[in-house]
Amino acid sequence: MSKKMYRKVIINKDGSLALDLSDDQTRKSITESMSETNDDRIASLEAKLQRLRNEKASRDTFVY
Repeated sequence: MSKKMYRKVIINKDGSLALDLSDDQTRKSITESMSETNDDRIASLEAKLQRLRNEKASRDTFVY
């Protein structure tokens, strides 16, 4: 799935590029792309944490 992204850039004197954060549409685009990425990462980390908890619970056996 491809999304169209709008990013306004500034060309510095040394030829490097910088994002123009004064532009509302650029800020919105960056925020949306970061949010989607973070949601995926958070979901992945939560799944890993749950697996680790399950593994630990299965290893915790009590002998009387």
